[in-house]
Amino acid sequence: MDLCQVESFVVLSEELHFGRAAERMGCSQPAFSQKIKRLEEYVGFDVVDRSNRQVKLTPGGAAFLPDARKLLSDVDAMISSASRVATGNAGVLRVGYVEAALFVVIPSITAALRETNPDVEVVLVPAESKDQLQALLDETLDVGLIKGSAVEAPGVEVSPVLSESLAVAMSASNPLADDAEVRLQDLATQRFVLFPREKEPELYDQLINMCGEYGFAPNVVQTASGFQALLSLAAADVGVTFVTESMSKNTTRDGVVFRPLADPKPKMVLSFIRSSKSKNPLVLSVEQICDGLDVKLETNRAI
Repeated sequence: MDLCQVESFVVLSEELHFGRAAERMGCSQPAFSQKIKRLEEYVGFDVVDRSNRQVKLTPGGAAFLPDARKLLSDVDAMISSASRVATGNAGVLRVGYVEAALFVVIPSITAALRETNPDVEVVLVPAESKDQLQALLDETLDVGLIKGSAVEAPGVEVSPVLSESLAVAMSASNPLADDAEVRLQDLATQRFVLFPREKEPELYDQLINMCGEYGFAPNVVQTASGFQALLSLAAADVGVTFVTESMSKNTTRDGVVFRPLADPKPKMVLSFIRSSKSKNPLVLSVEQICDGLDVKLETNRAI
C-alpha cells in the first residue's frame, strides 16, 4: 500500500465515480482502477461495491475512510512541519553569548527572530568565548557571540558585529566618582579587579596594552569571573574595573558608579561566530540580523 492508493480511495469516496476520480488524480481510468484494486489486495477486503452501475463504499471501505483521511492529513502536517524547519521558519537555534552581548545584541537578535520566525525556539547559552568555540566544533551550539575577533579555530567563521566604547565601574566612594568622565592616566594609581586572563585573553591583553600606552601597568589586585562578581568587588572598593558602554547605561548597582573614558575611545569588539559546516538554515537568519545591527543601534560598527 502506498499513499497514492490511499489518496485514490479517498477521492473515489468523494466522487463515487471511477471516471471523475481518475480525472482528479490525473491518470487514466484503467490505471486508477488498478490503484484501487492493489489497495484492496493489500487490506484484504473490497473497499467499494462494483455490483451495480453506482459506485458505493462497502462497510469495510466506510470504516477505512476516516483513518485514510487522517493518514493523508498527518502526512501533510508532517511534511509542512519538516519543511518549516528545513527553510528556517521553525526549529531550535542554540546561541552562545558572553555577558557583554546581553545588553545590545541578544535582545536585538531575539526580537528580530520573534518577528520574522515566530516558531523558532531560541536557546540562550551563557559561555566564555573559548568555550563557545569548542561548543561550535562539538555541534552543541549553532552560533556564538564572543569578545574579540582574533580567532584561530579551523572550521569557525568569524564576523565582527559591533564595537563598543569602554567605561569604568568604581565604588561611589572613589574620588574619581565625582568626575563626569575619567582619563586613563587618572587610573594609574588605582587598584583593578579584572576577569582572569585565561577567560578572555584577547580582551585582557587589549586592556593591559591600552593602559601601557598611557604609561602604566594596571595594578590587578583581584580577578573574578562574571560581570556581577566584578561589580560586587567594585562596590566594596576592592578596585575599579572596565565595562562596556551598554553595560554602564543599562545597569544599576548600589555603591557603584559608571564613568565614561575621556580619552580617544578604546573599543571592545563583539563578534559573531559560526561553524563553516553548519547545516542549520537559522544560522543564516541570525547572521543577516547581526549584519543589520549597525543600522538599528547607536553603536559604531567594528572594523
